[in-house]
Formats: sequence, C-alpha cells, structure tokens
Amino acid sequence: MAKAVAFTEAFGGYVETKSDSGETLARATFRVPVATFKETITKLEDSGEVLSRSVKGEDVTEDYVDVQARLANKIVLRDRIKSLLSKATGVKEILEIETELNRIQSDIDSMEARIRSMKGKIDYATVHLTLRRKPIPGPLGYLLNGILWGLEKLFVIRE
Repeated sequence: MAKAVAFTEAFGGYVETKSDSGETLARATFRVPVATFKETITKLEDSGEVLSRSVKGEDVTEDYVDVQARLANKIVLRDRIKSLLSKATGVKEILEIETELNRIQSDIDSMEARIRSMKGKIDYATVHLTLRRKPIPGPLGYLLNGILWGLEKLFVIRE
C-alpha cells in the first residue's frame, strides 16, 4: 500500500480513502490527474499481479453546461432582485424580497458546489485499489501443492 500511495502522489494524485483488514487485505481510493492516469495505472499494475480490472468513463459535459447556464440565469435574477430590494419601501415588501433573495442565493450556492464537484470529476480520475497478500506456503504446503499438481496432470493435460 505504501508503494501505491507513493506512485499515486508521484504522479500528482492523492489518497481519498484508505482502509485495511489486518495484514491480508487493504483497500484505497485514489484521485489521479487525468493527464497521468495511464502512467499511474501502469505503475500500479507493474507492482503486483492484476486479478481484475475495470475502466469506466462518465461524460459530465452536458450536465456541466446545463448547470453553468442555470447558474448564470440565477445570478442575473439575484442581481435584479437586489435592485428591487433597494427600491422597496414597505416592511412586508422588503421581507418578501429578502425571502426570495435568500432562496435564490441558496440555489446559487448549491449550483456552485455542484460545478466544483463536476470539475473534480473532470480533472481527476478515481482509482479503486484492493490489495491481497499472497499466502506463502510452508514446506508441507509446497509438498501438498506438488502432489495436487501431479494428480491434476493425471486427469487434465494442458499446453
């Protein structure tokens, strides 16, 4: 795990989560810059035996553009409502405008947070890594493996 963390950090990534179950199993989630994704994966794969691999891409372009457009509209609306607030005279009118202004500002804050989250998905790839320690058999384990290999060859011949 220490090597995997070092590889990831060397390529500009960082550890998002990390956990282990004693000495036999460890899991980590890394965030790796998209530009160095292939090099990082290659380095991680070279450090051990790969049992399975899955690569998945997610296109967030449409959502990103949509949220940015809605955010721009909300900002324009907020500015118009602020100008109305400066022209308001009655207490009831001021309270109604401020309530609406608070709602719109909340929407703007939410959209800005969503854009930051999407930007993180665009700039960084997520890598989930599970490491299992390969058991090292003792002398009797080697003997048993040899016997099992011999028995297998009696029934199955492979190239």
